[in-house]
Amino acid sequence: MTEAWRFEAGQLVVETQGDVAHRLLAASGPYRLVAVLNPTRADESPGVVYLAHEESADFPAWQPPLFSRPADVPAEMAYPDALALGPIYREADNSWLPLAGLPSTWFDATLEVLQGRGESLRWAVETKVYGGPSLTETFCLTPGGLQYSCSLRWTIPGFRVQLPAFATDGQRTGLPQCRGTTFCLQTSAWLLVVECLEPEDANWDLEAVSTAATGHYARVVLQSRSTVHYRLQLQLTC
Repeated sequence: MTEAWRFEAGQLVVETQGDVAHRLLAASGPYRLVAVLNPTRADESPGVVYLAHEESADFPAWQPPLFSRPADVPAEMAYPDALALGPIYREADNSWLPLAGLPSTWFDATLEVLQGRGESLRWAVETKVYGGPSLTETFCLTPGGLQYSCSLRWTIPGFRVQLPAFATDGQRTGLPQCRGTTFCLQTSAWLLVVECLEPEDANWDLEAVSTAATGHYARVVLQSRSTVHYRLQLQLTC
């Protein structure tokens, strides 16, 4: 899949379908990032689906399609095991739904490019789930890492953020550590450190995902009892 991605150093590249922003590619310093905004296929997950360091481009921190929607899950149904960097919200029946697992017909996402060239690339995504919450995500990718924030507007309490955590592919193994507001994942090729800057009472937890479509990944979840806003800093070093 990465063969079709054309990164431009120090630029945001926005791919569109008609008038709709489909996907965004960002490259700053050693970082390469792909975010899906409005999926065009059932096996695409909205959210940040690819993150890599140029020195280990053949072994990204995460990438599709290892955790996309499996073929036996109907395209019109939510898929709770979907993985991507992004929010998770609570429904009225107390179930949790990740934005990554929502069918494209359930929401609209709009993109605002705040700074599309240079070392500091900034953009915002506003997602409105029909009959559900409104979510605002902001991103700043620099040679020092990714700063990500997400805010929720919704009548039902409960808000989390998830990201994929590499577990094993049979040859390499990820060693995850959750320490309060800090999540670390060490492999033989890179170290991923994710620090929650807001709120101070948030904590990380690892969760298993149950289907083979998730490949070699687990889910790491950031949660706080009452917050409607998270702000994170991600750094990937080789």
